[in-house]
Amino acid sequence: MRKLLILTLGVSSMLLATSPKTYINMKAVQLIHTDNGTEQDFEPTAFKWTVGHIFKEFDHVALGIEASAMLGVANDTKSTVSSSTTGVYTNAKTEMDNLYNLNLKVLVPLTDNFMFSSSIGVSRAKMISTATNYSSPNNWDNSLSYGAGIHYNILRDVSLEVDYMQYYKNLNGIEVGLGFKF
Repeated sequence: MRKLLILTLGVSSMLLATSPKTYINMKAVQLIHTDNGTEQDFEPTAFKWTVGHIFKEFDHVALGIEASAMLGVANDTKSTVSSSTTGVYTNAKTEMDNLYNLNLKVLVPLTDNFMFSSSIGVSRAKMISTATNYSSPNNWDNSLSYGAGIHYNILRDVSLEVDYMQYYKNLNGIEVGLGFKF
């Protein structure tokens, strides 16, 4: 399933790249997740692909829409975790299964090479948490998402990007990667 998703994103990225103002971002993501009142955060890692298009440009602001897919790369495991509601969990593990995101994006040039971005949209995510005598419900969460970032143009159509995203109340992430404009 993941290979099919990666192939689909790759092909759609190449097709969308033929139109101007289209961009593709690839980012490594360090997630921070709190589950079931745990006092320690879990920090699984993921990889995120984004395809976007700038649909309106003004003098000092551009508006775009983007769709993202995130797949878990590595889970976070802790030998013991304290919970404010249920005591102590042993052999606790949290992993990102999938996350899909649709955002409206605002881009503001700060200088010739630096750009500020802010995003607001919706996310649909599936996190899986397990421990001895505990398993999280195997379901999807939907939520409003928002974030902000800085983009630095290495070349005219290639940028280094760092973003913070709040996907839902107990899941946020720091994203670092490259963006390609077409």
